[in-house]
Amino acid sequence: MKKFLLSLAVVATLGASAQGDLSVSITSPGNGSSITAGTAFDFNGTVTNNGTMAHNGFAGGDTIVYAPLFNGSFLGTSGGGVVAWYMTDMIGAGGNASFSQSLNIQGGSSGPIEICAYIEAFGTSYTGFIQDTSANCANVTYDNGMAIGEIRLKETFDNSFFSNGKYIVQVSSRINLINPSIEIVDINGRVVFLTDLTANGGEIRDELDLNTLANGMYIVRLRTEQGLISINKIMK
Repeated sequence: MKKFLLSLAVVATLGASAQGDLSVSITSPGNGSSITAGTAFDFNGTVTNNGTMAHNGFAGGDTIVYAPLFNGSFLGTSGGGVVAWYMTDMIGAGGNASFSQSLNIQGGSSGPIEICAYIEAFGTSYTGFIQDTSANCANVTYDNGMAIGEIRLKETFDNSFFSNGKYIVQVSSRINLINPSIEIVDINGRVVFLTDLTANGGEIRDELDLNTLANGMYIVRLRTEQGLISINKIMK
């Protein structure tokens, strides 16, 4: 199974002729579970062929597209597309095929979210497009301490760490990072350290000397022109 990105316009136009031959259900995340912004979770499910005709698979000219829905909306990317994948296996009449993907999201506000699965099928086995949205959606609790805009695919990963008086900045992103900076805040909310960083496209590599700071716990915030990227805690 491959991942690819569809434009919102393309997805919206597919499925003009809905039929009940295919259905989709999700098995993960589970109903009542919790997910956290910036932490990967499994998006798993099953596509079932309820019809009398086999889905012939990609080699046979058929395609099944599946995607997650968050509160009824597709998961967006910075490029203006949506997160989706296609299945290439043949699914016989009455048969099914499972899918499994790892997702990592960011943005939005903490609170309840309904996660569903969406499918579309088109190709030589069908006279029109087939659409379905899973009936057994998962109602989960979403925890996001950053709240930076709409929910979308997490595309920036901060693996920075503190060691021996220095903060080692290790940031990788699928997008170009513009004018990054770091601020360090003490437990009283005062900014005690602030500096600009240099990005090489989507990569930031730097080493910050924090030996002048008093011992204690601090919050490290990484920002770019795109907004707040990450929040880390360190103990000096």
